[in-house]
Amino acid sequence: MKNPTLILLIPFFVLFTLTSAFAQDDPAFETREKVREIRETVDQKRTEVKERVENTRQDVNERMATRLNEHADRLTNRFSIYIKRLDTLTNKLKIRLQAMQDGGTNVDEALDKVAEAERSLEMGQNYADEAIAIFSSMTAENYSRDEALRAKELMHSAREELRKTLQLLKDAVQLAKEAQGGAE
Repeated sequence: MKNPTLILLIPFFVLFTLTSAFAQDDPAFETREKVREIRETVDQKRTEVKERVENTRQDVNERMATRLNEHADRLTNRFSIYIKRLDTLTNKLKIRLQAMQDGGTNVDEALDKVAEAERSLEMGQNYADEAIAIFSSMTAENYSRDEALRAKELMHSAREELRKTLQLLKDAVQLAKEAQGGAE
């Protein structure tokens, strides 16, 4: 006796072959084929769009990271120049005021202004360093508008402290001139 499962499967194969041959002439079969083709096309387009979106996102992230690094470098250069110049001016003025004081001129008020200018310069440097650190640590993935605004605020605070330092140095020079003019 032959295998009974094989005997049962043969009619199913014949029936399947006949129905698929008739189904190819059926308009519903054609419609199903068109729907299947459209679905494949839509899936392919969806995949292409996802790839383009991902590529665009990567490009934007790369450009943002580059801009953040460039901004941090510009801030570093700019503030280091300002701070170095103001520090040099402060030291020169302090030396000059010490020489005037050794010469018998009362420049205590001017020296107080210089000391205040040094404190202001240090505060400005701290604000600038903190702003630069925030901008340097930002990447496109961990970018936060709040952190960027905080860094911008620190940058403005640093600028104001440096302006205050310059004004204090000008005041110290004026006080020294007045003290020197009064000593004569």
